[in-house]
Amino acid sequence: MQKHLTIATIFLMISTSLVFADTSYRKKQPRRMYKGETASYFQPPPVPAAVSTHFSFGGGPYLGLNLGLRTNYTSNPVAYKGIEGSLTAGFGILVKNGFYIAEEVFVGDGAKLQNYPDSAESSKSSWSIGLSILPGYLILDNLIGYLRLGVVKTHFSSDGSNNGGQVGLGFESALSENWDLRGEYIYSFYQASSSCSTQPGELGSVKSDQFNLGLIYKFM
Repeated sequence: MQKHLTIATIFLMISTSLVFADTSYRKKQPRRMYKGETASYFQPPPVPAAVSTHFSFGGGPYLGLNLGLRTNYTSNPVAYKGIEGSLTAGFGILVKNGFYIAEEVFVGDGAKLQNYPDSAESSKSSWSIGLSILPGYLILDNLIGYLRLGVVKTHFSSDGSNNGGQVGLGFESALSENWDLRGEYIYSFYQASSSCSTQPGELGSVKSDQFNLGLIYKFM
């Protein structure tokens, strides 16, 4: 009887040590599942991706305010310089591979620069209204380069309203999630005036150079 008790005691001690040894081993090693996969709840959490300090462009409507220096000149030649402000409303979106496309309408008005000769009054422009397509490309995650292709109607002092076309080049940079800064050059060309002739002083075919700086608010 004593011999059987001794054997049982030894068996119990060995079993207990194996259980604790297995528990200690499991604390050090991740649990393995079928075919040797590590259980997901033993894996360390993924390292969060670095957050960019730049602001990306997204699709949506926007409003803008521009201020620029405009120079009108004709074939006679007659030149006029003025400051022109404009309001814009548009919708832009990024498409595949960093390409950008936007459509916008604008309305603007101008004022003559002080101390400019009165002889240029004949080519003075006041209000303008137009429609443009802006195809562009995402140069950086916060910078777009774009072209401007559009039509415009402008009122001139000596010839009334005149229709024309526009081409331009610009850059737009995202300052924050909602605000962009825009700078651009626009070349406008108008159809010849019906009163255009060889007589001095009459308004001929008007062309215009314009440099704009603007702020854009995006509705994200």
